[in-house]
Amino acid sequence: MPRHALLSPSAASRWMKCPASPVMSQDMPYQTSYPAVKGTIIHMMAETLLKDRLEDSTLKDHFLGETKIQDNIYVDIDEEMVECAEIYVDYISKREKELKAKKLIEEQVTLEEINTNLWGTLDCALITKDVIEIIDLKSGSWPVEANNTQLRIYALGILERYPYENAKVILTIVQPYSSDKKGPVKSHETTPESLVDWAFQDLKPAADACLESEPKFVFGEHCRFCLYKQDCQTYNLNSMEAP
Repeated sequence: MPRHALLSPSAASRWMKCPASPVMSQDMPYQTSYPAVKGTIIHMMAETLLKDRLEDSTLKDHFLGETKIQDNIYVDIDEEMVECAEIYVDYISKREKELKAKKLIEEQVTLEEINTNLWGTLDCALITKDVIEIIDLKSGSWPVEANNTQLRIYALGILERYPYENAKVILTIVQPYSSDKKGPVKSHETTPESLVDWAFQDLKPAADACLESEPKFVFGEHCRFCLYKQDCQTYNLNSMEAP
């Protein structure tokens, strides 16, 4: 299996609007950034703590002041990064105890019934027969709502493996430094039935459209992070026409 899915859950909000995006972007050079590398390091620290790999040490003792290098980008781990990971881990630990749940960390899920190219790795899932909670860590300040396509896809992947039809499904974003000041945790409650309806009414047709012989190019806000946009005629024409 390739390292990244053609139809990535994290990019679903884009390819569900522009079917040409995934195929045209797949061979473009990956572009990273300081915030992206910083986020990867925060996720790594959280995973280390959640998987009990610190041997009675704390995140601060183990990581604070350390310099990490990825893709020639240097990041010095500071107290804010450590705190971000700790807030996320504390929330998961609290909910795991409340629910008495099975915990999955950095788990790959697939949606083969929807499309074999649709799979990804979720941050955390807490699973019981009555409640399934999908928890995603966002380390940036750009506000992310809990009821988003990425978390819905992860929830569907978990439901494919644990088909608890009567479970309450909770989609949760832990975003300690969101600029919307709503607090570090935002959640949205839904049902397996609602998610499955969305999957077959909206998600599957969008995924199928991406694999047509001549997928459509659609301009919009979703172009912002598309790797292909600089070479995209639709993007460039519409950008020129914008006031």
